[in-house]
Amino acid sequence: MHHIKRSAPLRAITLLICALFILNTAVAEAQSGRRIPKRPSTSDPIPPKEADPPVVQPEEKKSDKPVIPITLTKHLDDIIYSSDVYLNIVMSGFLERCSKIKNIKVEPTGGDTNRKQASDAAKASPDRYVVWFALVSDTMSSSPQPDYAYAAYLYIDFVVFTPGTGKTKTSGHVYQRSRNVGPVNMPAPGRSTVEYSLRLAGMEMADRVLGTLDLDSPTTTPPTH
Repeated sequence: MHHIKRSAPLRAITLLICALFILNTAVAEAQSGRRIPKRPSTSDPIPPKEADPPVVQPEEKKSDKPVIPITLTKHLDDIIYSSDVYLNIVMSGFLERCSKIKNIKVEPTGGDTNRKQASDAAKASPDRYVVWFALVSDTMSSSPQPDYAYAAYLYIDFVVFTPGTGKTKTSGHVYQRSRNVGPVNMPAPGRSTVEYSLRLAGMEMADRVLGTLDLDSPTTTPPTH
């Protein structure tokens, strides 16, 4: 009986050890089967960048006024002393001024055109104005002198003919600003001064023609040499 009493505690300890071993095994298996959750992102995802809208160029404002065609003609009035060179200088001044206006289109002629021919050209066109001009001298001096000295006495005689009828819309004279009007004896200027003055006169003629056609002239600026 004594042997049986001593084996009872030993059996209890053995059962306790087995129970603890089984519990440990179950815990280990449970931990080995657990998955580690993913670490959440600390920052929000960046949305995709939207494409920039296409750059729209501003539309050029169109003028309500129709383009007015103009033919610029010239006439050599004095075939002895005058020169086609000075006519071309006046014409270049006229074209330079009109190049700043969008509502007109000027086409110069190359040859000589008399007044009647210019009127007939305007009459034959339904919409084209014809500007005719000639250089006239206001001095009667016949003494020998350089051509540029003679050119200092030239002034512009111009006419604007109406399309469809060929009638005169306006006419006038433009004098060089470097001298007074009339046959006054003055020191002869140099060639460059005369050419500059005639070019300026051509620009002034353009201003007067534009005013006749109800077009605004650009800001007056000295012509380039």
